Amino acid sequence: VGEVVSGPWAKDEAPTAAEPAAGPAEAAQPAKAARQTDVETALGTRWAVWVGGIALALGGLFLIRYTIEAGIFGPGVRLTMAGILGLVLVGGGEFIRRTGFKVPVQGAAGAYIPAILTAAGAFILFGTIYAAHGIYGFIGPALAFTLLGAIGVATISASLVHGLALAGIGLIGAMATPALVSSQAPNPWALFVYLAIVLAATAAIARLRDWKALAAAAFVGTGLWTILYMANTPAANLSAILFINAATLAVLAFVWLGARGAEAESSGGFDWPSIAPAIFVGLSALGLSVDPAFIVAGDALAGAALLAAMLAVALYQPRAPP
Repeated sequence: VGEVVSGPWAKDEAPTAAEPAAGPAEAAQPAKAARQTDVETALGTRWAVWVGGIALALGGLFLIRYTIEAGIFGPGVRLTMAGILGLVLVGGGEFIRRTGFKVPVQGAAGAYIPAILTAAGAFILFGTIYAAHGIYGFIGPALAFTLLGAIGVATISASLVHGLALAGIGLIGAMATPALVSSQAPNPWALFVYLAIVLAATAAIARLRDWKALAAAAFVGTGLWTILYMANTPAANLSAILFINAATLAVLAFVWLGARGAEAESSGGFDWPSIAPAIFVGLSALGLSVDPAFIVAGDALAGAALLAAMLAVALYQPRAPP
């Protein structure tokens, strides 16, 4: 017992000792094959489905453009066809989601076709409403503004069941709406009330899904519109500026951070999406305090009030930046 055996027996035992070492290599081969299969499936089916969805969206927009250039049908018929196509795509996406209809393409289930169809339909509806207002003048700025905003908010809301990508599409459309709709007499209150609604809805949905990037993007979009208004409007409406900044801080404190409750306390740390509203509210306060146009109007005190409100939010919600 305990004797070391040499000679021919050592040669026979060598393969036995090497057998365990061969096990991991053999086990790695099926894993490698599985990864190759996943890549092939993604390239051959999932990405193809996404490309098809993009093609549908662009096809709807090019349908409008082509019929304009070729003079096929009248403007009303063109827009009606495009609108119907957008609604059919959105309805088709919802039908597949609710019924669990299986698309007869191997691996296509991983691409989540309902979200793709809904996104394509939303793009087409955005383009249709814009064309009805900006190209043909069929609808006025107020109705176009309302419809585009409604499509954007509805798309963001649909992201609760379709995912973050659709929320991003809806937010881009909602934030682009004020730039797409022009008016002879711009109303800052209409702009900022609209932005406050979009911001609150987006922050609430982002909070439910913990989509930090979406919340940050909504704060950035609202802040950019505020700064653009202050920079490009000779006689800016102070009340409207204070309103949108107060709404931003309220959404930050009570919707994005406030809704977290005990979760925020337990997780600790710093909430990075809060940087965006802090920066833009700070820029608004700085503009009111140092811009000669605002100083002459006596608005420097309003800038100090914004800074005080931002400090109050930081004290109320420690996760927000000071």
